[in-house]
Amino acid sequence: MRVGVHRAVADKVEAADAVLSTACGVGVQFLAERFPEKRILPALNTSFMGGPMEQGVWLENCGGCGNCILGSTGGICPIARCAKTMLNGPCGGSQNGKCEVSKDIDCAWQLIYDRLKSQGLLQLMTDYAPPKDWTPARDGGQRKIVREDLKIPND
Repeated sequence: MRVGVHRAVADKVEAADAVLSTACGVGVQFLAERFPEKRILPALNTSFMGGPMEQGVWLENCGGCGNCILGSTGGICPIARCAKTMLNGPCGGSQNGKCEVSKDIDCAWQLIYDRLKSQGLLQLMTDYAPPKDWTPARDGGQRKIVREDLKIPND
């Protein structure tokens, strides 16, 4: 179950060449998932966020690391979505679109490649993201929060 987009907003997005999102990184990524053919650009840097996947489950799709590069990665955050937080392309260990860390994890850079290819923006894969100061960072890839007391049972 995904949160929908109002039809009037969807019509405007479909008519636009690109969208400048003033939402946090989660908003940019949810728009990018809802409108994969559109370029969604971040208007700000975000420090932390998670989006609802279903009632009682939140998944972090943005690392909130500052110096946002979502505009160059098709709205897919390599900091949160890549288990190795690779900034400049895949590590080389993924196979068949899955991360070498776990076959349950999609390779973020495969997702980025697919999104940019579908938008005709593969040249963005050559953009260089300079090294970050990782002092305040965390590891482990995409985080997820589950509250069993809020989930709707699947009967």
